[in-house]
Parts: sequence; structure tokens; C-alpha cells
Amino acid sequence: MKSGKTLWNKLCYHYDRGLQQVRQFQKIWDMEKSYVDLDRFTVSRANSRTKVVYAQVWKDACLLYFQAVQPKPILNDIERPVNDLEDLINNVSNRIKNKLR
Repeated sequence: MKSGKTLWNKLCYHYDRGLQQVRQFQKIWDMEKSYVDLDRFTVSRANSRTKVVYAQVWKDACLLYFQAVQPKPILNDIERPVNDLEDLINNVSNRIKNKLR
């Protein structure tokens, strides 16, 4: 890559940065509580927490998948995956099966 980083390094940093950004949005929203009515704040907070969970799952799924295809260690300076690739795949498969019923 032009930057001198490997594709793997760029992928790791890209997905980790996305997760960190979503977490930062959550923190910013939490600071706005006094400026928003309680109902709206509570609903939006629940939605933003869901987005944090989805961002974590997305980061983990992408990095673990690419790691399965081309074994490379997760970089030391990014957060370790908290999910397991097999569990993520099974979870998605079960959701699809349930929707098809």
C-alpha cells in the first residue's frame, strides 16, 4: 500500500476506528441528556447502544473472517474481538432460518 502499511494492518485499523467512532457518538449523546426530553433521550440512547453492539459484531466478524482466510495476528494496539466467528455465523444462520419459517 502507498502508506507502507499492509492490507491487513489497514483493515484492522479501519474496523477498529469504526467501532471507536460509534462508541464516541454514544458518549456524546449521553452528555446531551439535559438538553433533550427524557423519552426522546431514552429511545435514542437505546438505539445508539444497539449500534455499538452491531459495530462490535461487524468489526469482529470482518476481522475474524479475513483472519480465517489469511491467518494473521490481530494487531497489538487494537481491541481484541469479543465474539467468536463460528458463533457469529451460527447466530446469523439461525436468524435467517427463523425468518424463512
